[in-house]
Amino acid sequence: MPITSTKITRQTLFEIRLAQACSRRFVVACLCFAITLYLVEQLSGFVADPNDLILDLALPPSETVDYKARDFQFIVSTNRLGFRGPEFPLRRSPEIKRILVLGNSFTYGWGVDFEQTWPRLLEKELGIRGKKVETANLATPGTTTRQMTYIASRSIPILKPDLVIISVLQGGALFTFGDGLIPEQNQERPVNFKSTAIAKLRYIFPNYVSLLQSAWHRAVGVKERSSADIHRTWKSEAALFLTQMTSEQLQRYHALDSATVERFINGELNVSAVRASIANPDLFVETVKSKNTISNGRRGMHDMFSKIKSVAEANGAHVVVASMPYGAYLGGGAAENISKLGFNIPAFLSRDQTTEDQIRIAANDAQLKFISVLDDFHYADSDSFFIPFDGHYNSSGTEFYAQALSKKLLSLWPDLFE
Repeated sequence: MPITSTKITRQTLFEIRLAQACSRRFVVACLCFAITLYLVEQLSGFVADPNDLILDLALPPSETVDYKARDFQFIVSTNRLGFRGPEFPLRRSPEIKRILVLGNSFTYGWGVDFEQTWPRLLEKELGIRGKKVETANLATPGTTTRQMTYIASRSIPILKPDLVIISVLQGGALFTFGDGLIPEQNQERPVNFKSTAIAKLRYIFPNYVSLLQSAWHRAVGVKERSSADIHRTWKSEAALFLTQMTSEQLQRYHALDSATVERFINGELNVSAVRASIANPDLFVETVKSKNTISNGRRGMHDMFSKIKSVAEANGAHVVVASMPYGAYLGGGAAENISKLGFNIPAFLSRDQTTEDQIRIAANDAQLKFISVLDDFHYADSDSFFIPFDGHYNSSGTEFYAQALSKKLLSLWPDLFE
């Protein structure tokens, strides 16, 4: 028994010493690994350029898409930060004022090349008037209040603008922003695990992640999508939508302008416009007549304005709300253009001020300055400002809007651009 006891004791001591040695080695290995990561991160800081940072602030970064239809043709190219336009510097130039623009497809510039988008033209207009300005267009097509607020909360702290312009489409905002900021299951932003993982790693190792992303970007290059791909998508979506229509919707479809139908089935027309008109041809009438649409839309805008204002002010930026006139409320050829898509545009909508007033009220309730250029559009030949069978601004429309907005901005904030 004593011999057995001695053997067990020696074996136990050996195991304890072995475990202690392994623990020390593990701690030393972890410490060495941590020091290595720290040194790699610090060394990466000497090599990594902040302007090489790759983000998806609003759109997929470094992507080029070619859109070509019968009535319009344009190319969309995004920069490393994930918004439309050339590479944008993160470092601020003290003598240049920075404007960040939020909005939907009208601000994004659907149907026109980048140089004809109104935020780019606004930059040029202010430059002509002796103001050094750079604009970052963070608009996305089909945006909602939650999406725009999310984009603002990410981009404003990074880009540090002097001014944030929230552009709001007349009338359209009442039904696209009606859901406010309340999350709904079918509206939740899909989880992008890759982006989430990169964001977490960037928080810990910003320089190293930036260096790896920059190297990958140079190796892969710009992703491209052709107009043929877009046409095939629209054509297949149109064919699928036809099979899903009710008998009542089919009657509306057959009553469409023949030129609209031809463009629709051939994939030369954005399916979402026809889908909306077939589903509810009185959509724009409701923006004037429906108390529920008006109250929900105004509440949604107010929620969004207040949230964006809070983020902007926390980062030292001013905020202004600017409305964008829409053809459905301008009468003449501009309104007729919308009716060809299948919407009911009665005469009383012409020169309507109700929809404009709702944007104004929501901005005032959020204690934000409001700019309207609706009168400028009423006095101009607005029939020539819109893309046929589409409704978005063409290059003439974006140019006119930029000119009108620049004058109002300078009169509203004479000291901001000094």
